[in-house]
Amino acid sequence: MLRIALLVSMLILPVVGNAQYRCTVDGRSVVQSEPCTDANRKLGKYRCYVDGQVIYSDASCTTIKSKEVLAREAKEVDAANVAKKQAEASASATDDKRFDTCRAKLIQAQKLDLLYDMDWKPPKEPRVVVGPTFFSIPIDAKEGFVETVNCFLMAGEDRYINFDVLDYRTGKSLGRYSYGKFKMK
Repeated sequence: MLRIALLVSMLILPVVGNAQYRCTVDGRSVVQSEPCTDANRKLGKYRCYVDGQVIYSDASCTTIKSKEVLAREAKEVDAANVAKKQAEASASATDDKRFDTCRAKLIQAQKLDLLYDMDWKPPKEPRVVVGPTFFSIPIDAKEGFVETVNCFLMAGEDRYINFDVLDYRTGKSLGRYSYGKFKMK
């Protein structure tokens, strides 16, 4: 066993010591005694110069961006995100103000017996019951009232919900608010 190990070391070590490696340097084939330096590194198809450095890439050189371009794009994205957040905050503030205004109007309508009862359990449509004052006001005031109810139900957002306006005595539908329009029956 010892003889085999000695024999193997005598045969293999000189071969490794005298080994020659065929490498490609700058597109030329070269034979050298040490391993190729770029043998482990996978080179891309394109040779590009970016920020003063040579980069090998599988992507086209036009798609590779310098650090300056990437930094400028990141600043633009950050600025856009900040502007978007500010717009959302201001929209939220206006929605809150609008909701508070609608809420105050509905409290006043309830005191005047214009709004008799209101209930909403999603996903069903809201149940809006009007009082005796509803019959004595003009149609444009009725439209304004149901728009205020919609504003309250949508928490001040500029969206619509469909609902029927019901009589407080009979429970029958007097009209329908649908997609921003009120239509009497």
